[in-house]
Amino acid sequence: MSLPKKNDFDSKDILAMTIAIFELLLPPVFIMFGAVTAIYFLLKLFI
Repeated sequence: MSLPKKNDFDSKDILAMTIAIFELLLPPVFIMFGAVTAIYFLLKLFI
């Protein structure tokens, strides 16, 4: 009985860690994407 509980806890732990990683990584990715897009449009306007 303790083995399925442990597996269930591990899977939930992995899910929680994945969500935490996404929450940590997504804002910088959006900021980088926005900066790259802004630079691209500025270069397109000036060149």
